[in-house]
Amino acid sequence: MADPQLVGQFRQKMSYAVPTASGADGELRYDRPITMVARVEPVDSTRELNRGTQLGTTFRIYTVIEIRMDYRVWLPGDDPRDETLARRPKSVLELVDEFGKLDHYEVDV
Repeated sequence: MADPQLVGQFRQKMSYAVPTASGADGELRYDRPITMVARVEPVDSTRELNRGTQLGTTFRIYTVIEIRMDYRVWLPGDDPRDETLARRPKSVLELVDEFGKLDHYEVDV
């Protein structure tokens, strides 16, 4: 179970959708978005490109809800009815406590 102090920081509401099937075209179909609480923080990164340096912003989501790589997520303030605002996870980390039990997930989108 997650650290109560960490869970106390999960105050932001966001949504996620689980894939339910794959269509004939190979595209995933998703169930209705589900609302959850999490902590979301912006993460700035700098990349060197051929034409110069580029600053990019991603978001890190801290939650006790399992989010998989094929899920869709909507950040706090985004309307989950608008599929164009959905994001796909870039990475998902399962973090454990000092006893080796699952504590929480960190998801980068």
